Amino acid sequence: MKQIIKVVEVILLITILFTFAMFQGGFVSWFLFYSLTPILLYIFVLLLYPMKNWKVNSKISSTHIHAGQSIDLTITLRRLLPFPIMYVSLEEVCPVTLNRNDIGKEKYHSIANQTIKEQPRTLRKLLFPYFKREMEAEFQITNLPRGKHTFTHVIIEIGDPFGIVKKRYIHSITQEVVVYPMSYPFKWHVVSNQMEEGTKPAQIYDEKLTNIVGGVREYTPGDKFSWIDWKATARKNTMMTKDFEQEKDAQMAIACMVGEENVVKPLVLEASLELSMSILEEARKRKQHVTFHIHGKEIKHFSEQQIMHHIAEVKGYLSTIAPVTKRREQLSIWKHVPKGAFILTIWTKLDQTVVEHMSMLRKREYHPIVCYIRPSKEITMEEKQILQQLRSLQVPYQVITEKDLLKTRWEVRIHK
Repeated sequence: MKQIIKVVEVILLITILFTFAMFQGGFVSWFLFYSLTPILLYIFVLLLYPMKNWKVNSKISSTHIHAGQSIDLTITLRRLLPFPIMYVSLEEVCPVTLNRNDIGKEKYHSIANQTIKEQPRTLRKLLFPYFKREMEAEFQITNLPRGKHTFTHVIIEIGDPFGIVKKRYIHSITQEVVVYPMSYPFKWHVVSNQMEEGTKPAQIYDEKLTNIVGGVREYTPGDKFSWIDWKATARKNTMMTKDFEQEKDAQMAIACMVGEENVVKPLVLEASLELSMSILEEARKRKQHVTFHIHGKEIKHFSEQQIMHHIAEVKGYLSTIAPVTKRREQLSIWKHVPKGAFILTIWTKLDQTVVEHMSMLRKREYHPIVCYIRPSKEITMEEKQILQQLRSLQVPYQVITEKDLLKTRWEVRIHK
């Protein structure tokens, strides 16, 4: 209807100018008519110019990235007729899920905040195509937050240089970007010191056993000087080092307990997911036997094979995790983990339920460990008493605060 009204207005204006020139006569009247007629005719044709046959292509540099990283978005417009257009306003409509900025570890300075600051993103560019048949606009979207973000449509607007006519066309084009939780360098403290099946696992640091020699091999850069086997070196006339038996890793389970929406702070949840992802990446790097379990809106289990060979599935699931209305009280990890295994639990809420779960795991001959993420100034006396109960149960624990999260390398230092 607006377009029809504009067409009628232009025709009416041309008619008025012509009538004025006919009745008034003289140089000035006809000069006005001949001067304005080309402009009005251009506006008239612009009103009738079809935009539906424009081809719009959108290309994203990467559809799967990690939180805090950036992507490049390129939009290409192609048209058949080289009709002169003074300007094209191109806008990619961003989903509301991109209103947050993820600035990496620096965000944990504000871990105590109950809400995360949001600001709508605007991706708009002005192009001057004139007679060009192909136009291209590039945008960079930085500091993407965790989640699945779907771009649904592009808004194209053209008009005349005098602002009399503006035509808008919304082109539907769906593209999805999956942003995984970020993983950071992680210092692994809990590994197995067992050499045979059935023995009790013990806690050691990131060091290799050097007391059981399985053979010799050629020297490789990075080997310690003390590992050199001088007899074998003299015999083979080449540098040889001792080859030690590799320790077997104890079966481990990582359990991330997603907190309730009205309790857990948004950045605490992000920290729990990024910590889980960091531990899993370190376990994969070391080829350790580990399973992963999420207790949130639903209970989700990931096997060792999924973690080793299909880690993208795990990351994709973590990208969609949100605080739950009510946390599940059932802890069913033992159904998927053999007895005697380490179970590292990551909590965003500490109450008496945690003590009950850890006591139950101890009775089932597991070795539970508690990681509790909490702003340092908000640790209450009640939570300190719960930590004391865990100590009496001989359950190792660590309270992770913003001070720990801001470190270059994350560590889990268990205090008994």
